[in-house]
Amino acid sequence: MNVLEKALMMTYVNSRMTVKNLEVVLHEMEVLEDKDVGKLQFYTERLIKANKDMYSMLERNLGKATVLEIEKDVELLLEQSWE
Repeated sequence: MNVLEKALMMTYVNSRMTVKNLEVVLHEMEVLEDKDVGKLQFYTERLIKANKDMYSMLERNLGKATVLEIEKDVELLLEQSWE
């Protein structure tokens, strides 16, 4: 895998991780049942959908093993950035 392909894969996996976190936030907003978070909830849902739609083609062409390998690289980079 060349550097450009790896960068694209890392962007994809980072996006997947972001969506997972946004889905947790969305769930928490639903649990709060606060009317004031409705607009934020709406835009969060749109952001999640746009992100999933944008990467759906790439996701279909990636192998699961490759995604897991790149995901480990991204997690390592995130851990290093927090040190």
